[in-house]
Amino acid sequence: MQTNFTVTGMSCYRCKKAIEKALSAIAGVAKVAVDLVAGSVVVTHDNSVTVETIREQIEMLGFIVAT
Repeated sequence: MQTNFTVTGMSCYRCKKAIEKALSAIAGVAKVAVDLVAGSVVVTHDNSVTVETIREQIEMLGFIVAT
């Protein structure tokens, strides 16, 4: 399953790497793609991972996820 998020506050390579590292650490996440220009995060994951879990991880890093 693939879930797309619109995220604001990402502006640099460090932001990108922080999100990739945090989300990749979640059991069941297979792939994380961050596009700084588009302000998007695409997460490929299995059904054991909820959208809310991913959203919470991104927000814990200080970014804003559009609803």
